[in-house]
Amino acid sequence: MTSISFLKLPVLILEGLQFGKTLIAVNRGNRTILECCWCVILMIGVILLIGKRRVFESYKELVCLLLSERMGALFAVTVIQWFLLSYNMWLGERGFQTIDLVLNVLLIFCIFMYLHYLLLRTTYNKMQLDKNNLDISQSLLQKQNVEIHELYQKSRLRLHEHYHMLEYLYCCVKEKKYDDAENFLCEQLNELDEEKRQVWTNLPFLDFIINYKKQMMDQKEIRFRLELDVYEYPFDEAELGILLGNLLDNAIEACEKCVPEKREIYLRIWNVGYMFMLKITNSSSKSPEMSGQRFLTDKADRNVHGMGVEQVKRIVKKYGGNIAFQCNGEQFETKLIVPIMKEEEE
Repeated sequence: MTSISFLKLPVLILEGLQFGKTLIAVNRGNRTILECCWCVILMIGVILLIGKRRVFESYKELVCLLLSERMGALFAVTVIQWFLLSYNMWLGERGFQTIDLVLNVLLIFCIFMYLHYLLLRTTYNKMQLDKNNLDISQSLLQKQNVEIHELYQKSRLRLHEHYHMLEYLYCCVKEKKYDDAENFLCEQLNELDEEKRQVWTNLPFLDFIINYKKQMMDQKEIRFRLELDVYEYPFDEAELGILLGNLLDNAIEACEKCVPEKREIYLRIWNVGYMFMLKITNSSSKSPEMSGQRFLTDKADRNVHGMGVEQVKRIVKKYGGNIAFQCNGEQFETKLIVPIMKEEEE
């Protein structure tokens, strides 16, 4: 409202100069044609901005971002505007000179240029953040594709091995070496018991992610507790891979920094009605540093609760969910809840 008053001020000063009146007389008197025209122009501008809904929503988002990031600068500008308005009202009691109009136009121009500079700077920072998020998404997807490719190669190798196993068993049976065949089958069954899937949710991609990360935890001597009561999730597979894969990778890397007997990860995923809920708790050797709502990382911990967490936040926000983090120095906990959208006909 202070800024709108500033937009109106040059018109009032111009009227005062034209009719030889003070600012108070012009401001409290009848509306002149010039003032009415200026108000109509402002109203048309607002209507056009609201009419272009996408532009209006983008502008509103940028203004909210500006308010959150540049609150101090905006408060200082508002104080300056208020002081100048008060000064002009006091000055207007005796009437304005032409120099007053020029100075006011210049001051208003400078103030609005500074405000738009802040807006453009905030827009640029947002674009850079979106670019970084996109780069991280691509790198995480690439990592996920590499992992899938490695599993595919292992499956092909296993198939090749099975062919030779069958050949060996055929030779044992043909030559009546039943003891050798029995010992060989026992060894293979023991290996299959160690490699068998530990999780079954009837959601193949979710099973794949959890089992793959479970193998990593076993290699790093991390105890893993799991509770599942899930029948659907709101994300597509690529986003689920980024979200759950990144959270589990962070948890694994945090546990690696703990002594072996304290390494533990607890994962719970469940549905309540049309809500998807997830909770991950992992051991931690220290509390992560934070700047505002963002986690800070050092060189040694660059992959622990860093930019990957911002990607998780972005995905959760995209689907209208909420995410929260909690750390007590020994444990780091992540909780998220996301609604599952249903088709209109359902």
